[in-house]
Amino acid sequence: MDDITKNGSGDVGMPECEERYRTILRTALDGFCIIDRSGRFIEVNDTLCKMLGYTREEMQSRSLHQIETKLTPNQITERIQEITRTGSDRFETQYRCRDRNLIDVEVSVVYSDKIQGGLVLFLRDITERKNAEKALRETNTAFSQAQELAHVGSWHYDLRQNVITWSDELYRIFGYRPGGIVLDLEKIRERIHPDDLDKHDRILAAAAETHVYEPGEYRIIHPDGTMGYISTKGFATVDENSEVTHLMGVVQDITERKFAEENILLANRNLALMTDITYQDIQNKVTALRGYVELMKKSGTGQERVSFLPAMSEILETIHHLITNTKDYLRMGADQSRWINLEQIIQKEASVLAGNKEITLSVRLDAIEIWSDPLIGRVFQNLLDNAVRHGRTVTGISFGYQEIPEGLLLICNDDGSGIPEEEKAHIFERVVAGEGRFGLFFAHEFLSASGMAIRETGEAGTGARFEITVPKRMYRFAGTAAQ
Repeated sequence: MDDITKNGSGDVGMPECEERYRTILRTALDGFCIIDRSGRFIEVNDTLCKMLGYTREEMQSRSLHQIETKLTPNQITERIQEITRTGSDRFETQYRCRDRNLIDVEVSVVYSDKIQGGLVLFLRDITERKNAEKALRETNTAFSQAQELAHVGSWHYDLRQNVITWSDELYRIFGYRPGGIVLDLEKIRERIHPDDLDKHDRILAAAAETHVYEPGEYRIIHPDGTMGYISTKGFATVDENSEVTHLMGVVQDITERKFAEENILLANRNLALMTDITYQDIQNKVTALRGYVELMKKSGTGQERVSFLPAMSEILETIHHLITNTKDYLRMGADQSRWINLEQIIQKEASVLAGNKEITLSVRLDAIEIWSDPLIGRVFQNLLDNAVRHGRTVTGISFGYQEIPEGLLLICNDDGSGIPEEEKAHIFERVVAGEGRFGLFFAHEFLSASGMAIRETGEAGTGARFEITVPKRMYRFAGTAAQ
């Protein structure tokens, strides 16, 4: 302590204290300066001079107003006046250095009337931090965009704080608007299909216990009632005591993939079914043809042989009709879904009514569009054809609709003889040998494979009434979003 000058009370002498104070400030890692109320620099340290690229003499010949910043001279004056009233301030701004480069600076200011000039500023260069924050934001933005493009959402579960964070895309996958609600584990569980919920809970519990997050696939129910499919993968992190502290994972929307798989299965099923149908029906017809050929061989006159030709021609026509129907049915596996205007496609298929001037057609569907394969046109053609062929007394056919909680009810009415009660349970079945209502069988199978349903609810004697249920999000009014 001998090298420290002391006064009589044992304190460090003021001249030496002030010198040490100045030495500390001049060599501090943060920029330091003292300015007066006009903004003129009275004292600056080496760090600030280096930060801005000026010498001490150059700095002390300037005022704060001459150092280019985001603040205007008037704003600087107003802020100085405000600080002299409040005593302190802290803010971030940018300064332009002598080499014209911009740097980000965090400024802390205190005011004291005991200090020459009164205003003491500490300035910290935070350019690297700001650049890092910008890079992080850009990375997060790119990551979010990549998640959106890939339909992949991410989540992070902090078990210690019981806090779960979700990415924006995960909100969208489950049918929510990002930030629209506070998404928690219970809301996620509510969206998982009841039959898959036990599997989800088992995987989550096992991950917390074994540190292994087993991949899984689940069905989910969106808030609007539509169903989707997700695939999940994740992992657990543990602390030094091997206790699980976090669970993290990704969720991918695989709805399109699952639907594509279902279309492949549908195509295979259609192929197998129609192979069987074609084999049975055509075999029966060929057997009948062979019978006529044998009869012709045994016939004694040409006139007798010619008499068999109309029946044989009718059998060949039936075979041709079966092959045509089979081709349409097999096309169900090649999904080409798009938005289809119902009124336009029904009017297009109304050619089946040509030559039946006594039958009128009324279509009132208010520009409704449905999401379907264009092959749905054959469904409406078959409904019209069914009315013409089997309605006997039909004079009018109409198409209308009504909205119901499940979605849209598309209604096809006719004023014919209707369908007897005892036949209703079988009208959508395929009748062997190609007879009966093959068109209704096709309509039922196509609509079922497309996520729709059809039923007949008319009364015998008053006409047939077919009701097609179209789920939400599969229909819209032209020019609007899907329901």
